[in-house]
This record gives sequence, C-alpha cells and structure tokens, in this order.
Amino acid sequence: MKKENIVVIIFFCFNLFPFYIAHAQPNLENITYPVAELGQCNNREECEKYCNEGKNMIVCINYAEKNNLLSKEDIKTSKIVAEKITKGETPGQCKTREECESFCKGSIENINQCVAFGESLGVIPEKELVQAKKIIKILKDGASTPGKCKTKDECESYCANNLNIDECLNFAEKAEILTLDEVKEARRVAQFIKDETTPGKCKNKNECEKYCSDISHLSECVTFAEKAGFISKKEAEIAQKAGGIGPGGCKGQQECEAYCNDTSHHDECVKFGMEKDILTEQEKDLVKNGLEKMEGALNNLPSDIKEDVSKCLEGSIGKERLEKIRSKAEPITKEIGAKIDACFAGVGEKMKEKAMKSIPSGGTPTGAPSGISSGGGAGTMPSSDSAVPTNPNISCDNFRGIPSCNLVPAGVARDACNRCK
Repeated sequence: MKKENIVVIIFFCFNLFPFYIAHAQPNLENITYPVAELGQCNNREECEKYCNEGKNMIVCINYAEKNNLLSKEDIKTSKIVAEKITKGETPGQCKTREECESFCKGSIENINQCVAFGESLGVIPEKELVQAKKIIKILKDGASTPGKCKTKDECESYCANNLNIDECLNFAEKAEILTLDEVKEARRVAQFIKDETTPGKCKNKNECEKYCSDISHLSECVTFAEKAGFISKKEAEIAQKAGGIGPGGCKGQQECEAYCNDTSHHDECVKFGMEKDILTEQEKDLVKNGLEKMEGALNNLPSDIKEDVSKCLEGSIGKERLEKIRSKAEPITKEIGAKIDACFAGVGEKMKEKAMKSIPSGGTPTGAPSGISSGGGAGTMPSSDSAVPTNPNISCDNFRGIPSCNLVPAGVARDACNRCK
C-alpha cells in the first residue's frame, strides 16, 4: 500500500512538539570526568541529570558552546528556550523534555499552545505547521476528533478499529490534511481493510509493505494492487512475469526505471525484457529491426535532408551512443526509438516540397527519392520496396513524397503515380 497509516496522517499533530527541548544536552562522549563546570558530574548520566535542571541550563549551554558540542543553530535555539523556561513561557510551563512531551501529547486541547510555541522557535517544518494549523482551526470551529478522542493513544486506538476508518477519513478530509485524490484513494483502501481483503489482512502501510516484501506473496500483492487501482492490468502482468525483481535486483517501477535509464545497463535490461517477455511488440521490433529501419530510411533520403536528420540524431541521442547503436553494441530501446521518431518527423513534408518544386508544368516529378512518410521514425519507417509502373521510364520513387496523386499534373505522370500508389 502506498498511503501512510491513516492514524499517523491525521494525528501527527500530537507529535509536533517538542521536536527539540533546547535546554542543552551536550554530547559528552569525549569528555574527561569529573566535569568541574557541570557540577563535578562523574559520568554521562550525572551530567545529563545536572543539565536537565532548569537552573543549570545556561551553564550547560555555555559549556557546550565553548567546547563545540552543539551546532550554532542549536546553541541559539537552546538559549531562547532556556530564557522562556525561566520566564514560564513554555506550554503548560513545562521545564524538561519529559514534561513538555507529557503536556503536548497528553491532550488534544493543548495542541494550540504547543504548535504556537514550536512555531515561535522555528523548529516545526513548514508543511507540518500548515497541517497542524488546519487541525487547530476545525477544532476551534466546533469539529470533534474521531470518537472524541483526547490523547494520541486514544485517537490511535479508535482509528485502528476497521469500523471507524470512514470517520477518521472524514476528519482528515475536513481538515484538508489529505487532497481529494488522496482521500478517494484512501477510501478505496479503507474498504479493503474493512472487508479484510488486503494482502495478509494488513491494516496499514508498514504491515502491508512488510507482508509484500516477501517474494512468496508477490502474486497476492500484485493482484491486490491491480484490484485497488494502484497499477494497470498491463503493469500487473509485467510484475507477475518479472517475478517481483527486475534487472540488477531492482524492485518497483521507480527503482527499475532509474536502473535501466543508466546507459551501462541497457543491454542487461533489454535482455531481461526479452527473456521475461515483458516488452511490447513495438519494443521487440525496435530491438530486432530498429537499426536496419533507421539506416534504410536515412539512405532513401535526399542528401540535404539526410544531413539534417543525421545531425538531429547525433544531437538528440549523442554521437558516441549513436555509434554504439550503429555498431550493435547497444540496442534501440523505446526511449531511443522516440528520439529517432522525433528526428524523422516532418521529413515527409520536406520531401513533398522538394518533389513539388521539381515538377515542371505538364511534366513529371524528378528526383523525389523513396523515404519515409511524415511522422515516420524507428518504429514507423516503411519498406523501401517500390512497385514498378507500367511506363518503365517513370520510377515509383518519384512519387514517394507526394501524399496524393491529384497533386501530379494529369496525364502520363498521374497515371503512373496512381499505379504506384
């Protein structure tokens, strides 16, 4: 499953504070004990206990700053928090990490204070701050948490119950924690969870990922992913054929695409695709016949147009890589085929213009060699075979670039064109 546990998405706000209770807890691993500046503490535990006391915070912060035990940013934040603790300006007037965590996680009613304090310190990531404020707003406007839960544990317990998933999702949608698409997708998954038809009856992302990481569950997990609409039928077929593991041991579409986009892995990936029969007919044709079609199409172009297409191929594919393809050291993949198609696109129009310019009044076109039609390329290049017109003095090659014989002057030339077409 690719969605986060619904409970975590909705109630992450219980964990927003404190990311950092900045009352200097320096790293004392390389300190020689006892430490005179820190109350003659004899070990790490004693030093931490000393620094956890509000009256000792500034002493510990100064010691950490002097000995480079905290970053400059941590030192700055620590001093601000120490000052606020002294003035009683922390949430619930908490003085230690434990007290602050207890206050902020103990009740949904305390979220406003905790988020405001975290925002004043600049320690809450912007995205999470925005989401927290949305939750605060709907609660202020009269909304209730799912099951009217008051604490993190209560909310997690309530939303972990399959029967309550819809209510929890409604809250997430109202608070705009999830986008409409995410809510729609989550509801689809929720129905499977309620029906206990998820792979291995997993109930959240972690459970499902753990279950589906076992290759013996591949078929069940792929079938579910298709049924839930996470992958298409074609993608499901490919996953089943590949056995869940791609070239180089890659797993998942994103990882395998990254692996196969590396030019050094192209041969391996193409070979894998051929062996597992997961390439489309067009992709197979590109691998087997793409080079021959490309070279054939190029050779049938007038020299000036051929030069333009060749420059395009070198610029798009890269001169070195193009040489590897021509020497059969690298296959033509779908990606390369698309670049070849792009370079050949519009050639038909250029050839038509060239052919029309060569048609004298009342005569026949000259010098319009065979080539490819507009929009052709590695995947669509036609055969260069030519029909033989009745009049042996007129070659079918003369009409390859002309889309309609009506463009050819009436008479012998048009008759020959129609026979060729």
